[in-house]
Amino acid sequence: MGEAIISHITDIKTMIKDIKTTLDQEDAYIAKRAHSLDTTCYEKLRSIVDASKEQVGLFQLQMEKDKTNYTSDFSDKIDDPTICIQDPYENILPSMIKGKQ
Repeated sequence: MGEAIISHITDIKTMIKDIKTTLDQEDAYIAKRAHSLDTTCYEKLRSIVDASKEQVGLFQLQMEKDKTNYTSDFSDKIDDPTICIQDPYENILPSMIKGKQ
């Protein structure tokens, strides 16, 4: 179960890379068309792309952090099963919450 979750997080990270590539392509397209766009329109499009890049970047950082936390939690419990008795994790949510506090 833990390995599947880690694998899914890795899949999400791959999707994030694909989204970043798409945003870079959109950025290049907007820059290429800048001369034919109204200034207000150009600024709005730039703002959308910039905000999207920032949000995707933050999401990527969070996924990397969550993967590290969950991998650590999962590995620790395999190495020392008594941790499960002391501090049980039934799903990834406690690890994600713990990482955000």
